[in-house]
Amino acid sequence: MPAPILKLSPHPDPGLPAARPGGGRTSDLESDHGVNILLVDDQPANLLALEMVLAGPGRNLVKAQSGREALRCLLNDDFAVVLMDVKMPEMDGFETAALIHQRDRSRHTPIIFLTAFETNDVHMAKG
Repeated sequence: MPAPILKLSPHPDPGLPAARPGGGRTSDLESDHGVNILLVDDQPANLLALEMVLAGPGRNLVKAQSGREALRCLLNDDFAVVLMDVKMPEMDGFETAALIHQRDRSRHTPIIFLTAFETNDVHMAKG
């Protein structure tokens, strides 16, 4: 089954509630509150910036501050897409992505890697 198309508008709706922490089992990529998007970054300011850009009607933003926390979120919910920082302590984004794609349920979940630090050929090939 092809990945669902994600429609993101450029202007977030400031009236929407903040992203919720991971939890609550859903059996579909879309919950009662819209499409599930997992944001993974160890820096709270980066998560806030992503939330401000992506917040809008029909989007359920779930934030995780580590690879391990992201994996826990994926045990409870299905996601249309994961936006993940490459550089994180303990488990980096590449390791986390490999574990995400090992599971049948999340094998085809698209992952978009984000980084503010270095871009080299090795990291680009891994992504």
